[in-house]
Amino acid sequence: MLEQNFPDNIAALITFNGEVTIYGDGVSAPAETLAGDHLDDFDAIWKKGLKYDGKPRKYIQIWKSYLSFLLQDVRRQCRKARRP
Repeated sequence: MLEQNFPDNIAALITFNGEVTIYGDGVSAPAETLAGDHLDDFDAIWKKGLKYDGKPRKYIQIWKSYLSFLLQDVRRQCRKARRP
């Protein structure tokens, strides 16, 4: 739906589950995880976010399949984590 309605917009993947993982567009920078006390430090979070500002970003229409792959991998990890 995003690809059809906003093909020239930029997309990023960020997950939240006791920790925050920033995947960005999945290509421009490696995924980064914030956890524990780092989640209480606004300045540290802001600095990490700035790493993604100004980086080359890929449009939804170009990187849709890669972002979809990342999302499927995250879902797989979530299902695995829920198993006893």
